[in-house]
Amino acid sequence: MTVVQAILYYYQSGGRLRRPMEVPEDVFLEEIEFYQLGEEQIRMYREKEGFTTEKEMLLPDAEWQRRLWLLCEEPDSSRAARVFAVVSVFCILVSVCQSTAYVAWAEDTRGRKPAPTFDSENRHGRKNDDDAVAAAIMHSYSCKS
Repeated sequence: MTVVQAILYYYQSGGRLRRPMEVPEDVFLEEIEFYQLGEEQIRMYREKEGFTTEKEMLLPDAEWQRRLWLLCEEPDSSRAARVFAVVSVFCILVSVCQSTAYVAWAEDTRGRKPAPTFDSENRHGRKNDDDAVAAAIMHSYSCKS
């Protein structure tokens, strides 16, 4: 079956469009446009063949919201958005590596020595609250993931 026969079948069948198996999709689409079957037929053919269609994004009305949305959702929208995406991926990778290292360390030390405590003392013998708080935050962060 040729493209001409497929177009003839379209008119004879009352609007059923079928692509011949031996004709590539892009060539058949060009032929549909050439024979001017209409935008609706082209849209239906694209949906039937699985072509992806980009839908228009609905952006917030306020300028600052629109910029924030594009910064977080569309890395190609600006250089700042690209940097934000790279930093986000880097933070995720560091978090995964930290969690993996913590689990590996816990597995390695299981049964050999006690787990580290968050009580630390400075050189004057007093408790160092900064180290304890930092250790507690890191421990709670690693337990979340």
